[in-house]
Amino acid sequence: MGIDSAESYLFDDCWLSLTTNTTAFAKMYLNFLEDLLKLYTPIVHVLINDALTITFQTNMFHVKNAFQKANDSSERQFVSKNATFLLDVLKIVDDRYFNKLNRPCTVTADLRDELNRFIANSSKTSFTKYSSTTYI
Repeated sequence: MGIDSAESYLFDDCWLSLTTNTTAFAKMYLNFLEDLLKLYTPIVHVLINDALTITFQTNMFHVKNAFQKANDSSERQFVSKNATFLLDVLKIVDDRYFNKLNRPCTVTADLRDELNRFIANSSKTSFTKYSSTTYI
């Protein structure tokens, strides 16, 4: 797919530490990008950017939901690693978008910021679900 840092997602020399959903989404999203760029005209520029944004945000919603449902810190760390992989996907989107249209992709900056905030918040090791133990 063009990911330079793929080695950082490997373990035991041959296994990816990513979910099937994440890898399938990445492949689909990059193919979707290529298809949208083939349809590019200045008239549909906003529609292309909206399609890229909405599709990626939908997947980020899934990642955040998976993080909230994670039972322990190892599962949360696994979800965070998948989110980090999505940052690499956004870098590829930037490169391909620029190479095809000779202009930067403005929507990826907002997506990257949102994803970075999620990753930063997910790296906090502990959190309390309840502020008080009075009712427990």
